[in-house]
Amino acid sequence: MALTAGSNTIDGPHGQLHIHVWPAADPANDRPIVAVHGVDGSHESWSGVAEAVAGTRTLIAFDLRGRGASSHEGPFGVVAHANDLAAVIDAVAAAEVTLLGHSFGGHVVARLAADRPAGVAGVVLVDGGPPRVVPEDMAPEALVAGALSNIVPNLGAKRYPITAEAVEYDFASMVVEHAAARALFAVTVPVYLLRAELGVAPGLPPVVPDAVVAELEAAGVVMSDQVVPGVTHFSILADPALTAALA
Repeated sequence: MALTAGSNTIDGPHGQLHIHVWPAADPANDRPIVAVHGVDGSHESWSGVAEAVAGTRTLIAFDLRGRGASSHEGPFGVVAHANDLAAVIDAVAAAEVTLLGHSFGGHVVARLAADRPAGVAGVVLVDGGPPRVVPEDMAPEALVAGALSNIVPNLGAKRYPITAEAVEYDFASMVVEHAAARALFAVTVPVYLLRAELGVAPGLPPVVPDAVVAELEAAGVVMSDQVVPGVTHFSILADPALTAALA
């Protein structure tokens, strides 16, 4: 099925998915982008990017299950959401798409690109997708618990409905599950990685450090790597470097 401009609903493998489409002005020469938001985001996370590309390319973004107007039923986790992403791509009815993922969404698009590269022209990762670094003196579960203690209490302030169960399961899946965390090592299509110089807030270490990028490059992942100066894990979404990477 072809999606129409604005809101759409499709039947995914695990329930209904809400999709928003910002169309290209010239469908005949379009190169669609399918975007996946972060762990506590929604399709609205991409509204600024949609404004920046302004009709030059179709931008398609969906609410991960557990958020917004998509089904709030499980299963959750990187692999389950990658299966939903596959359904969205099939609904686009386009020859090739560029996958765009921020933070947790980077792990979802990496998993899909590793499992089903056909129809994927390339992947743009925005401060997410490479394995999360766990300090040597910390268990992965402790890292997850610490991060969630800052995320979950703020979910009620979001403009859209979001379930804590989905956020908790998804965050854990990208840190603890080996196959999900390292999916990027199996990606064979070109990868463009944008990294924030700063962490989730000024003064915190970057989410994707140099050592992880060096490991990916040593493993033979075809990747362009760019550090965006002066931005955090969240403000990078509004930086012109992202629009330039998509171009």
